[in-house]
Amino acid sequence: MPRYRVTVDDFYRMGAAGVFDGKPRVELIEGDIVSMAPIGSLHASTTQAITYFFHDRAAVGVTVRMQLPLHLSEGSEPEPDIAIVRGHNRDYRERHPDAEDCLLVIEVAHTSQDYDRQVKAPLYAAYGVVEYWLVDTAANTVTVFRDPVDGRYRYCVEHPSTTTIQPLDAALPPINVVACVTA
Repeated sequence: MPRYRVTVDDFYRMGAAGVFDGKPRVELIEGDIVSMAPIGSLHASTTQAITYFFHDRAAVGVTVRMQLPLHLSEGSEPEPDIAIVRGHNRDYRERHPDAEDCLLVIEVAHTSQDYDRQVKAPLYAAYGVVEYWLVDTAANTVTVFRDPVDGRYRYCVEHPSTTTIQPLDAALPPINVVACVTA
Protein backbone atom coordinates (compact mmCIF):
# COMPACT_ATOMS: atom_id res chain seq x y z
CA MET A 1 0.00 0.00 0.00
CA PRO A 2 1.25 3.49 -0.74
CA ARG A 3 2.14 5.78 2.14
CA TYR A 4 1.24 9.42 2.04
CA ARG A 5 3.85 11.65 3.62
CA VAL A 6 2.63 14.71 5.50
CA THR A 7 4.65 17.92 5.73
CA VAL A 8 4.71 20.29 8.69
CA ASP A 9 2.53 22.70 6.68
CA ASP A 10 0.03 19.90 5.93
CA PHE A 11 0.05 18.93 9.60
CA TYR A 12 -0.81 22.48 10.72
CA ARG A 13 -3.51 22.82 8.06
CA MET A 14 -5.04 19.55 9.27
CA GLY A 15 -4.99 20.84 12.86
CA ALA A 16 -6.60 24.14 11.83
CA ALA A 17 -9.30 22.19 9.97
CA GLY A 18 -10.13 20.26 13.15
CA VAL A 19 -8.87 16.86 11.97
CA PHE A 20 -7.31 16.15 15.38
CA ASP A 21 -10.10 17.58 17.54
CA GLY A 22 -11.19 15.16 20.25
CA LYS A 23 -8.43 12.70 19.37
CA PRO A 24 -5.32 11.68 21.32
CA ARG A 25 -2.25 13.91 21.11
CA VAL A 26 -0.17 13.44 17.96
CA GLU A 27 3.20 14.52 16.62
CA LEU A 28 4.78 14.48 13.17
CA ILE A 29 7.69 12.05 12.76
CA GLU A 30 9.36 11.69 9.35
CA GLY A 31 6.10 12.47 7.53
CA ASP A 32 3.96 10.17 9.66
CA ILE A 33 1.33 11.35 12.13
CA VAL A 34 2.05 9.38 15.28
CA SER A 35 -0.18 9.06 18.36
CA MET A 36 1.55 10.02 21.57
CA ALA A 37 1.25 7.91 24.71
CA PRO A 38 -1.12 9.26 27.35
CA ILE A 39 0.58 11.22 30.11
CA GLY A 40 0.27 9.36 33.41
CA SER A 41 0.75 11.02 36.78
CA LEU A 42 4.33 9.72 37.31
CA HIS A 43 5.33 10.91 33.84
CA ALA A 44 3.71 14.30 34.43
CA SER A 45 5.23 14.91 37.86
CA THR A 46 8.70 13.79 36.69
CA THR A 47 8.55 16.03 33.61
CA GLN A 48 7.37 18.99 35.65
CA ALA A 49 10.03 18.51 38.36
CA ILE A 50 12.86 18.34 35.80
CA THR A 51 11.44 21.35 33.95
CA TYR A 52 11.28 23.40 37.17
CA PHE A 53 14.78 22.29 38.17
CA PHE A 54 16.35 23.53 34.94
CA HIS A 55 14.14 26.61 34.73
CA ASP A 56 15.26 27.73 38.19
CA ARG A 57 18.97 27.00 37.62
CA ALA A 58 19.82 27.46 33.94
CA ALA A 59 21.92 30.41 32.86
CA VAL A 60 20.38 33.60 31.56
CA GLY A 61 19.60 33.31 27.86
CA VAL A 62 18.32 29.74 28.09
CA THR A 63 14.67 28.71 27.73
CA VAL A 64 13.18 25.52 29.11
CA ARG A 65 10.23 24.29 27.03
CA MET A 66 7.86 21.55 28.15
CA GLN A 67 5.95 19.42 25.61
CA LEU A 68 6.22 21.95 22.78
CA PRO A 69 7.16 21.45 19.11
CA LEU A 70 10.76 21.11 17.99
CA HIS A 71 11.17 21.72 14.26
CA LEU A 72 13.62 19.20 12.81
CA SER A 73 12.61 19.13 9.14
CA GLU A 74 9.67 19.62 6.80
CA GLY A 75 8.51 16.16 7.83
CA SER A 76 9.38 16.04 11.53
CA GLU A 77 8.16 18.16 14.38
CA PRO A 78 8.21 16.07 17.55
CA GLU A 79 7.09 17.38 20.93
CA PRO A 80 9.75 16.27 23.40
CA ASP A 81 8.85 16.32 27.06
CA ILE A 82 11.58 18.89 27.69
CA ALA A 83 13.71 20.89 25.27
CA ILE A 84 16.26 23.29 26.68
CA VAL A 85 17.14 25.82 24.01
CA ARG A 86 19.28 28.89 23.46
CA GLY A 87 17.62 32.26 23.66
CA HIS A 88 14.46 33.61 25.17
CA ASN A 89 10.85 32.60 24.73
CA ARG A 90 10.29 35.72 22.59
CA ASP A 91 12.85 34.38 20.10
CA TYR A 92 10.37 31.64 19.20
CA ARG A 93 7.29 33.73 18.42
CA GLU A 94 7.74 33.32 14.66
CA ARG A 95 9.22 29.82 14.59
CA HIS A 96 9.77 26.76 16.72
CA PRO A 97 13.32 26.00 17.86
CA ASP A 98 15.33 23.59 15.73
CA ALA A 99 18.17 21.17 16.48
CA GLU A 100 20.80 23.92 16.35
CA ASP A 101 18.94 25.78 19.10
CA CYS A 102 18.90 22.74 21.43
CA LEU A 103 21.24 22.39 24.35
CA LEU A 104 19.45 19.30 25.71
CA VAL A 105 16.34 17.30 24.79
CA ILE A 106 14.74 15.02 27.38
CA GLU A 107 12.04 12.39 26.95
CA VAL A 108 10.42 10.95 30.07
CA ALA A 109 9.08 7.44 29.60
CA HIS A 110 7.08 5.03 31.70
CA THR A 111 5.61 2.96 28.86
CA SER A 112 7.21 4.47 25.74
CA GLN A 113 10.86 3.53 26.40
CA ASP A 114 11.21 1.36 23.27
CA TYR A 115 9.74 4.07 21.04
CA ASP A 116 11.91 6.78 22.60
CA ARG A 117 15.01 4.62 22.22
CA GLN A 118 14.33 3.16 18.75
CA VAL A 119 12.56 6.07 17.02
CA LYS A 120 13.26 9.29 18.91
CA ALA A 121 17.00 8.73 19.55
CA PRO A 122 17.83 8.10 15.86
CA LEU A 123 15.55 11.00 14.86
CA TYR A 124 17.27 13.44 17.18
CA ALA A 125 20.70 12.15 16.13
CA ALA A 126 19.86 12.44 12.42
CA TYR A 127 19.07 16.13 12.81
CA GLY A 128 22.05 16.91 15.06
CA VAL A 129 20.55 17.29 18.53
CA VAL A 130 23.81 17.29 20.49
CA GLU A 131 22.47 15.75 23.68
CA TYR A 132 19.39 13.63 24.35
CA TRP A 133 18.36 11.99 27.62
CA LEU A 134 15.82 9.23 28.12
CA VAL A 135 14.49 9.25 31.69
CA ASP A 136 12.94 5.81 32.22
CA THR A 137 10.66 6.02 35.27
CA ALA A 138 9.90 2.27 35.21
CA ALA A 139 13.56 1.19 35.29
CA ASN A 140 14.75 4.23 37.32
CA THR A 141 17.46 5.03 34.79
CA VAL A 142 18.64 7.95 32.70
CA THR A 143 20.22 7.07 29.36
CA VAL A 144 22.47 9.82 28.08
CA PHE A 145 22.97 10.06 24.30
CA ARG A 146 25.70 12.35 22.91
CA ASP A 147 27.84 12.89 19.82
CA PRO A 148 25.40 12.42 16.92
CA VAL A 149 27.01 11.05 13.74
CA ASP A 150 25.22 9.64 10.69
CA GLY A 151 21.86 9.24 12.40
CA ARG A 152 23.06 7.64 15.60
CA TYR A 153 24.66 8.66 18.85
CA ARG A 154 28.22 7.43 19.34
CA TYR A 155 27.97 7.95 23.11
CA CYS A 156 25.14 6.13 24.88
CA VAL A 157 25.42 5.39 28.60
CA GLU A 158 22.70 4.29 30.98
CA HIS A 159 22.92 5.61 34.55
CA PRO A 160 20.85 4.90 37.65
CA SER A 161 18.50 7.87 38.13
CA THR A 162 20.28 8.53 41.44
CA THR A 163 23.44 9.54 39.53
CA THR A 164 24.25 13.24 39.21
CA ILE A 165 24.71 14.01 35.51
CA GLN A 166 26.40 17.09 34.07
CA PRO A 167 24.87 18.21 30.76
CA LEU A 168 27.37 19.02 28.01
CA ASP A 169 26.50 22.70 27.86
CA ALA A 170 28.01 24.78 30.66
CA ALA A 171 24.84 26.90 30.82
CA LEU A 172 23.08 23.93 32.43
CA PRO A 173 23.65 22.66 35.99
CA PRO A 174 24.25 19.04 36.99
CA ILE A 175 21.11 17.15 37.98
CA ASN A 176 20.28 14.12 40.07
CA VAL A 177 16.86 13.13 38.69
CA VAL A 178 15.69 11.22 41.77
CA ALA A 179 16.64 14.05 44.13
CA CYS A 180 15.00 16.56 41.79
CA VAL A 181 11.76 14.58 41.52
CA THR A 182 11.47 13.74 45.22
CA ALA A 183 12.38 17.22 46.51
